[in-house]
Amino acid sequence: MRASALRRRAAAVGIAGSYRDGIGRRVRVPSATLGAVLEALGEAGEATILPPVTASFEPDPVAALLDSECREAVSWRLEGEGEVFAGKIGAVRLEADRGSLRLPLPSLSPGYYRLQVECGPRHARGLLIRAPARAWLPPDLARHRGYGVAVQLYEMLGPGSLGSGDFSDLAGLVAAAGRMGAVTVGVNPLHALFLSAPERASPYSPNSRFALNPLYLDPGALEGLDGWLRGILAAPGWQARVRALNDGNRIDYPAVIREKLGFARTVWNRVRKHDLPAAFEQFRRTCPGGIRDWACYEALAVHYGADYRRWPHELRDPCGAPVERWRSAHRAAVDWYLWLQWQAERQLARVAAAASDAGLAVGLYRDLAVGSDPAGAEAWAGQTDLATDLDIGAPPDRLNPAGQNWGLAPGIPARLLAGSLKPFIELLRSNMRHAGALRIDHVLGLNRLFVIPAGHPARAGTYLRFSFAPLVAALVLESHRARCLVVGEDLGTVPRGLRRRLARRGIFSLRLLLFEHDGYGLPRPPEDYPRDAVAAVGSHDLAPFSGWWRGADLERVDRLGLWPDAKTRQRERAQRQRERERFRAAFVRKNLPGADAAVPVTAAYRWLARTPSRLLLIQPEDALGITEPVNVPGTTAKEPNWRRRRLPPWPRWLTDPRWLALLRAVQEERPPVPPGGPVP
Repeated sequence: MRASALRRRAAAVGIAGSYRDGIGRRVRVPSATLGAVLEALGEAGEATILPPVTASFEPDPVAALLDSECREAVSWRLEGEGEVFAGKIGAVRLEADRGSLRLPLPSLSPGYYRLQVECGPRHARGLLIRAPARAWLPPDLARHRGYGVAVQLYEMLGPGSLGSGDFSDLAGLVAAAGRMGAVTVGVNPLHALFLSAPERASPYSPNSRFALNPLYLDPGALEGLDGWLRGILAAPGWQARVRALNDGNRIDYPAVIREKLGFARTVWNRVRKHDLPAAFEQFRRTCPGGIRDWACYEALAVHYGADYRRWPHELRDPCGAPVERWRSAHRAAVDWYLWLQWQAERQLARVAAAASDAGLAVGLYRDLAVGSDPAGAEAWAGQTDLATDLDIGAPPDRLNPAGQNWGLAPGIPARLLAGSLKPFIELLRSNMRHAGALRIDHVLGLNRLFVIPAGHPARAGTYLRFSFAPLVAALVLESHRARCLVVGEDLGTVPRGLRRRLARRGIFSLRLLLFEHDGYGLPRPPEDYPRDAVAAVGSHDLAPFSGWWRGADLERVDRLGLWPDAKTRQRERAQRQRERERFRAAFVRKNLPGADAAVPVTAAYRWLARTPSRLLLIQPEDALGITEPVNVPGTTAKEPNWRRRRLPPWPRWLTDPRWLALLRAVQEERPPVPPGGPVP
């Protein structure tokens, strides 16, 4: 294929022929990259007279766009959730709209509608999403600004923890957050990781985003415990293993999983000798398909390993007859994993109830990863909709001059639309369950993803466009149905205008102090932060404030040899010094208490607390002066990412004078207001 034809074909399916990277350079994508991405996407599908998904937002009139060749009368039928509409319109009455014909439809309440259109011999079906104008906003957060606590659940050891924080610890922390006037507790993704490969610890590269992580089960809160089982938990041998797993500054995931699942298996074997609870039987019948897929995958992984791509060929197709026969022959094994998922669901429900009882205006703030591990259950079940020969990543920027490859397979835009967004909608429902807020990791993916042909360096990628309006319409509609605030992690190389388009739909922006600068490179003044936003100092990919201020993160890059060259190393160190000086000068100008401290963390949080942003997240590691990061991007074996236990047990740090001092500082700038109270 000639280069010009290749570029036209790539552009037609949303592959960028050029782009601007994070450093600001214009990059022309080589033909080889365009060809590789086109091949990975497969066939584009047949053109029809109606788009597979149409988005409509209140209060705009409802309409669908038809192919411009519809020159005959058009008959249409809409079937919604309990509603049916039908009509016919002459072709001469169709309005031209950007090369298409606009088919006006009746006023609709928010929901999903099946639209059928006939135009002469041509006919088509599609999904129409009618969404509210903006995503859900909790009423109390609409009236006043709030603050919350952001934690990594696995390091939140509590009184009954077994090697890692669990759902009972989260329930206790939620109750404590209510007493301190917080409106939310934010956690890392709770997605299921790999039980057969527990050393894979990143919650952002999960096995399945539909299922919950059994790592967070509290053995002492499992359903079905009797006196004999409780005796096991109280026995000296068990308690000795608990102390061993809770000791040290690293989480031993294989040992934690072994102990938790070993005890849970004992409970399961004892319970299933009798009739299984009716609630579990109902869960088994009605749970989402993604959870059933995870259970079957984990049962298969015990025999064949935690990478479905290496399984016997006949078991790689989740819909094939061999898998169905295997599932039937191993029903008890699959049911064991479903029972684990039922237990996790019930324990998370108790966390949500604790948040409600504590009066948290928002509740639990969950996190949805941008993708899943290409070897895992979600990829196995949805492989026909994934571009398995592509990886999601990011182009070169100032902090990552070589670009980033996250090792996650992107969805194929055309197939996502052809399937009426079903996986996306089910994913939202799974992760909004028991949540009052949901953070969408790399929300830029609703518009475009940077994709890299497998085996190529990150800089050899390009952008792949997705259908923004349908995805956002589903997101907004589901947020109302779940009464769940939506936060978009809009960091990185953000396309021009995207933040404005997200804000128009009520999707909160994420604003990090360390990244917010004005047009002159100075810290963005508090009053210039957006109102519909979550303000925070940093994130899991950045060093805690003390580590950033002292340059511990730069020293780590030195030690790991990650600088591309000496010039970059020198530039970044000089830039850090300038940033520190600018922050301190800005804090002094605002007369913030603590501006002259060796590490002005209190001044930094007062700065953020003064913003109009509706929500402020406090990271306890900042209060405690911790320098160790959660994750060092670009490293795997070299760093114990997601394994560090940096904090003391949560009941202890909640009474630490440093934490209490930071909390009081935030409350002085942003007083806690009871539900329904006045705007501060």
